[in-house]
Amino acid sequence: MENTNLTLDTQKTDKEFNRNKWYFSTGGIGRDMVYALVANYFFMYVQFGLTLSVAQFATLSILIGVLGRVWDGINDPLMGTIIDAAHFKWGKFKPWILLGSILTGILLLIMFNLRPFGTQDVYGWIYVGLMVVIYLLWEAAFTMNDIGYWGAIPSLSPDKKKRDQLTSMTIFFAGLGSGAIALFVGVFSPGNILTAYTIYSIVACVAMIGCQTMVAFKIKEGPREDVKPEKGSLKRTFKIILGNKQLLIMSFGYLIYDIGSNILGALIYNLYYLEYGYDGTFAIVALGMGVISMVFQALYPKVTKNMSREKIQRIATFMMIGAYLWVLLLGWTDVLPFNPLTLAIGFLINGIAGTYFYISTLINMTNCVEYNEYLTGERNEAIVSAV
Repeated sequence: MENTNLTLDTQKTDKEFNRNKWYFSTGGIGRDMVYALVANYFFMYVQFGLTLSVAQFATLSILIGVLGRVWDGINDPLMGTIIDAAHFKWGKFKPWILLGSILTGILLLIMFNLRPFGTQDVYGWIYVGLMVVIYLLWEAAFTMNDIGYWGAIPSLSPDKKKRDQLTSMTIFFAGLGSGAIALFVGVFSPGNILTAYTIYSIVACVAMIGCQTMVAFKIKEGPREDVKPEKGSLKRTFKIILGNKQLLIMSFGYLIYDIGSNILGALIYNLYYLEYGYDGTFAIVALGMGVISMVFQALYPKVTKNMSREKIQRIATFMMIGAYLWVLLLGWTDVLPFNPLTLAIGFLINGIAGTYFYISTLINMTNCVEYNEYLTGERNEAIVSAV
């Protein structure tokens, strides 16, 4: 009888996890549509769609770049502290997932539909000031959703293999969302770019709120730990972060990866558009890379059966370095001419390697929750996610 009950409990747990797995992972489509639209295309929209002066565009770029990162350094651990310290009957993460998605969607619409008007010298600067504030608010709202969303993964299953599977699936569907935006931007932007971005923002807003509402109402979080945490504070949060050496190492690796991939991405798009024009042709490359990346994402579980994540990260790192050197050398000699094909090759190699590095690093960081529990007696999922 005990074995029968154990089998029934296992089946119930597996059924619950499968339900969580699909609702949670597919819910990432909409949120990454929003993230990709802002992270990859906001400055492109401003640069090619609006009439800011060089000084205004440079000021906006610098303020958002610098203040955005400083704000991240404050906002992320602060939000992690708040989420770990708050107690709601509905769940630890779901209220933040839902509220964050709604606020993010509203601010996204403002970002892509508030435009300078009248005299450029006056209203251009007013736009710069307003947009910096709106962007920082958007960052805060997205962080609320982001930490709630990724922080929920360790609570959806105590089984490490199942969590790895869930993380891999989530990254796959997130790539589907960002790939959809890349396709939209490449195909539909030529022509009336302002109308196009209005449509993108509406589609992304609806997709994010819809997908994240599904996540909030359909997933079932695991029971919250019985340990009563200490009073939440930033001092305690940084103490937890700095004490988790595994998390710090993974975070530093991700930091270097993110800097490189963002610089290369912005460089390639600008190189192409300045050299060949805003004709949508590069969308074919972006779409092809997106499809190939998703194929490699789907193959990730099979690859890890024969290769450790450490080895995957090492190989991916050398591939990305090679891709950066490839792009750096384009156009200097006849051996590596600068053209859409050679540009696409560098972009593609970096994309494939980056996909595997990203998945491996994110899974490792998610598993740092157990190490944190070993060190402190508390899981602190939101604080670990905030890093």
